[in-house]
Amino acid sequence: MSVIGELSNFQKKYLIYMSAAIVAEQWKHERKEIIKEKHN
Repeated sequence: MSVIGELSNFQKKYLIYMSAAIVAEQWKHERKEIIKEKHN
């Protein structure tokens, strides 16, 4: 049981990390678009 618990805990951390990375990438792209608009 403890092994399964540790695995699910790791999976939760991994999912949180992955979704945070995806959000960060989207934010970078959006920020680049805003910077482009300001220069134009």
